[in-house]
Amino acid sequence: MSGETDIWQFLAGLGFFLYGMHLIDATIRKMEGRGFKLFLKKNTNTRLGAVMSGLVVTAILQSSSIVNLLLLSFSGAGIMALRNSLGVVLGSNIGGTVNSWLVALLGFKVELGAYALALVAIAGIVLFLAGESSRWYRFFSFVMGLGLIILGLDFARTSMEGFLSTLNLGELAGYPLIVFLLAGFVITAIVQTSAATVMIVLSALYAEAIPLDMAITVVLGAELGTTLKIVLGSLKGAAVKRRVAAGNLLLNLASTGLGFVFLSQIIKLLQLAGLSDPLFVLVAFQSVVNIAGAVIFFFLLPPLSVFLDRFFEDERPAITWFIPLASPDLPEPATDLLEKEARYFLLRSMAFVVRFFGIEASHIAVKYIHDELQADGRIPAGGVQYFHLKASEDEMIRFSALLRKPGLSETSMIRINQLLISVRHAMYAAKAVKDIEHNIRSLKSSADEKDFQMYQHFREEMEAMMETWLAAWNAASRASTVKALDGLLAVIEKEHRDDAANIYRQPQQALGEPSTQLNVNREMYNAGRSLVMALRELNMEDHGKPQTSVTSV
Repeated sequence: MSGETDIWQFLAGLGFFLYGMHLIDATIRKMEGRGFKLFLKKNTNTRLGAVMSGLVVTAILQSSSIVNLLLLSFSGAGIMALRNSLGVVLGSNIGGTVNSWLVALLGFKVELGAYALALVAIAGIVLFLAGESSRWYRFFSFVMGLGLIILGLDFARTSMEGFLSTLNLGELAGYPLIVFLLAGFVITAIVQTSAATVMIVLSALYAEAIPLDMAITVVLGAELGTTLKIVLGSLKGAAVKRRVAAGNLLLNLASTGLGFVFLSQIIKLLQLAGLSDPLFVLVAFQSVVNIAGAVIFFFLLPPLSVFLDRFFEDERPAITWFIPLASPDLPEPATDLLEKEARYFLLRSMAFVVRFFGIEASHIAVKYIHDELQADGRIPAGGVQYFHLKASEDEMIRFSALLRKPGLSETSMIRINQLLISVRHAMYAAKAVKDIEHNIRSLKSSADEKDFQMYQHFREEMEAMMETWLAAWNAASRASTVKALDGLLAVIEKEHRDDAANIYRQPQQALGEPSTQLNVNREMYNAGRSLVMALRELNMEDHGKPQTSVTSV
């Protein structure tokens, strides 16, 4: 029975550890957002800055998975170049070893079991009393996670010796080391965190159940296993995601191969340097391999980026451009990408409206894509066809539903609602002119001079409206935008009344097709007003970000 008790105690420790990691991971996910995005944008302009940022952020967050998922979103959103994204990967690999040092120290070299129980007790009471709306809830969720991690390590440490006594581990010595490399990969792929694999290996090493080279090989496999999540997360969406994931996989394959080939030599060097404790040799080995990999591949990032660009060409999304770059698991960055999609949608809708009057403005949407993604001038996703616009709105609505989950901030929830209202107004504008396409065509091709002159007049009004609308878009501040839109709306309303009055005042023999002219006048007003309301709603909050400038026709 003792052996069974040890087994269950070890599994309980593993469960505490995994759930503690989950709590900390969930807490950190709620904390990430614009501040982290700005940090990356500010500090990853150079390769060295990218490496150091990856190191620091991963060391603080204690989760390379979060950093990797953020890289998929941020690199896809054009916040950093591919080579700098790969620099963050190199730094993240080094930062991930900090977690191994903490596990080795807190779990096996310092007696913290009693303190862990105190942390869990205090955090549990506070979480029960505070409620999720309390500002203390997130902090003590983190404390609870930390306490469970330490408690799990303590359980694993005390139970491992008895647990391993029930197994015949001597048989493992006959297997080649590559088997243990694969074992580390598989274990990490299943539990989705290399920290758990490191905990298991350190527990076995502490109990002297496995030799040092076998333990190190399992940890090398675990480092490779961490790439699986980012690879799976990149399978759907833009090609830039697959570039980052492929680069991550190649860099980790190279580092793992380096450590595996020179396994015995690195161990001897570490022992010559004075490290005799197997636990410290293991985590030092992990650190040395990742630091060496970062130093070697730091200078190869530019050619590696070119290589990945060649093998992963951009695949244009059929309907939307920015949403495929986002991950609903990271709601705050995804909200930023939804906002970019909404802005792009407004420009496409405006281009769709004015096109009926012979005004070509689709290049404005192309320029927006170029400015935001540094993409080339090929036709943007979805073009300016009505069914493309309608499908884009549907996709944005579906995507926003995925973002509405626990952990989404109230500010982001409000912003998502504003973006969808803005998109709905833009869709009203598109529908208004689509419904009178035959009327516009009738005026343009009419043999009656009065009808043709009216078409020319409407075209001039539409072009002037577009110029003013774009000026409001490019205004330096939200106040300037709102002021320009108020003025534009007053102009649109006045033109609508004056044109209707002029049509009614014309002599009967000079009217042409008055009902057609009135239809066009009414729907022009509806379209213009809807575009104004769309841009106004989009600028209800500017989040401290400057408007992306677009050029008029």
